[in-house]
Amino acid sequence: LMKVINKGTFWLSENPQQVGVAGWDAALPRTCTWLKIELLTSGQKFLVANTHFDHRGEVARTKSAALIVARLKSLARGRPVLVSGDFNVPPNAPAYDTMTRALDDSYIKTATAPHGPLGTFGGFEVGSTANEQRIDYVFVDSTFQVLRYAALSDQWDGSYPSDHLPVLVELSWE
Repeated sequence: LMKVINKGTFWLSENPQQVGVAGWDAALPRTCTWLKIELLTSGQKFLVANTHFDHRGEVARTKSAALIVARLKSLARGRPVLVSGDFNVPPNAPAYDTMTRALDDSYIKTATAPHGPLGTFGGFEVGSTANEQRIDYVFVDSTFQVLRYAALSDQWDGSYPSDHLPVLVELSWE
């Protein structure tokens, strides 16, 4: 059981408080939404955020990663941090590098072999060659242990229910 103790959204742009503006070279306005959560059983608190980076703007993705890292550090105030989302970048992109300088990629940090396909984008099409790279991530700070990671490839009638595969992680921390 958990309760939300604070929450907010900021825009991925040069002016994060200005609603609805596409930042840098982004094709569309993008956001990061965050929650401070308290576990009722233990009183432990952590920060969780979710985002969706622009699909076209390389500068926007790189600057968005830097903005998120800076913002979440100040919001967390030393508490554990988890960031998930569609980052629209492969692991060799500058935005991924920015995220992994601050947080761990749960795919790499998992204690067991990752489950499911490597790629997380398939455009609804099972067997698509577009689904060869990860672009969806769960990043965690060093407080978390990643027990399991999975990209879920369930399908119905030869197609996926979404253009992205869901990423599932099982986490623990002391």
